[in-house]
Amino acid sequence: MAGAEHADEVTVMTRLIEVVIDDREPHEFASLFKDAGAESVRVERLKVGDFVVNNRWVFERKTMQDLCQSLVDGRLFQQAVNMMKASASPVLILQGGVHDTDKTAVKRE
Repeated sequence: MAGAEHADEVTVMTRLIEVVIDDREPHEFASLFKDAGAESVRVERLKVGDFVVNNRWVFERKTMQDLCQSLVDGRLFQQAVNMMKASASPVLILQGGVHDTDKTAVKRE
């Protein structure tokens, strides 16, 4: 019976996916979300984050270069505070790998 309960949970979790994409994000994200099964995708200016999913999660996407620059200029901390104040649960997405930081002037030392 536990397997049936788990299947019901998965069905409920995947039933409706509504995504709002910040209009400053690359346009290809709309088709990526649609191709992944999102039932509703809108593009509009978000006050907080880059994506909002099901009005439940707010995602901030950072390339490694943007992460480094955000640390240096202090934007990351303000963005984190703003995300914590949002009604949706905050999620930070780091895009890229450690070698992508080689293109920045930011060093660990």
